[in-house]
Amino acid sequence: GRERRVAVAAHCTIPKSEDRHFVVINTHLDALSEEVRLLQVRSLKKKVDALFVNDDPVHDPSVDVKVKLQVLQAAFDKGSLSAEGFEKGKEMLLKLDAGTVEAPTKGADLPIDGWVLIGDFNSLTHGDYSEEALAEIRLKREGAKVEPPKFMVTHELQCQYDLVDSNTLAKQKVDPAECGTSSHGVRVDYIMFSYSLLTVVAEVTRHTHVSTDASDHSLVTSEVIML
Repeated sequence: GRERRVAVAAHCTIPKSEDRHFVVINTHLDALSEEVRLLQVRSLKKKVDALFVNDDPVHDPSVDVKVKLQVLQAAFDKGSLSAEGFEKGKEMLLKLDAGTVEAPTKGADLPIDGWVLIGDFNSLTHGDYSEEALAEIRLKREGAKVEPPKFMVTHELQCQYDLVDSNTLAKQKVDPAECGTSSHGVRVDYIMFSYSLLTVVAEVTRHTHVSTDASDHSLVTSEVIML
């Protein structure tokens, strides 16, 4: 890319379990090119894949897809996964089973059971906006001489990887079309959870965008109750 970017990762222990871990990763993707951002998230995903434990049912390629779907079904049944999230997860697993998505590698010094990706992705989510709103966004961005709205990064993260938008899961949501996170009034900052982590999440209670003087972007928060 045009700039060298990094991601900051924090390994965390799952409450009430000393031998289960997850990782929270914060990153800031390229501001100018969606193609560069795609390369960045793919590079990041390879690093994450190597951290998963061998017996993780969602990622282990030796586990039958029916078992993997049961993991998602259990998360949906206990209310930590929305119907939309379940359908996206099912789609991802069927692609993985069919070989259209590369299976993750294994082996790590500190294995993890799931991950959270947060940060400024500089990419929009198509479902956040009506076609009329998108037309207006395109005009505004053209006037500001910035890249037109792109959606490939968020689509790939949610449909080809095992990630689901915090705002999709949360009982108390925000309307991204009415409450963006950037100075351009659109949502480009996200919190995403891996489906495998949802097996230890009791509830995502609230997702918020909070304006602050510390940045030209809103602070994005997700309140989570873990098992």
